Amino acid sequence: MTELTIEQIAKYLESAASVLLSDPPFNSWSFERSVDPDLALVDYVSAKNGMDFVCGLDEKVSCIFIYFNESRSLSGAIQGLPLTSCRQDLIHLFGKPSKSGAAINDPIFGEYGAWDRFLKQGYCVHIQYRINTEQVSQVTIMREDMVPL
Repeated sequence: MTELTIEQIAKYLESAASVLLSDPPFNSWSFERSVDPDLALVDYVSAKNGMDFVCGLDEKVSCIFIYFNESRSLSGAIQGLPLTSCRQDLIHLFGKPSKSGAAINDPIFGEYGAWDRFLKQGYCVHIQYRINTEQVSQVTIMREDMVPL
């Protein structure tokens, strides 16, 4: 797989799902599509390839989730985002986070590692770290209007 950059992946935000699905490398991946009419969302999940994305009912991409964990991992790599990087390396790469959170143990959802959010021009990058380490577990790229408060 050709390595994509965060910026290249972010360009799919607000694009039609069909655009993302027709471009390499995604056009060779299998995605399962599901619709949640109550939330007005359409999910595309490529479990084998470690990537999901979410659209509104208009089928325009609003969030892209990339996984690097024990159960799911992106097929390939993201250029400029070495998975062996520690949290400080990523802060050096992306700049000061606009928001950060410590690891938590939620009574309902379980343990979550620390996280950092980086605002970029027109989108946001949210990096979730593994529990008890500072290695990347998940990268979420989302439209600015999708960023939680």
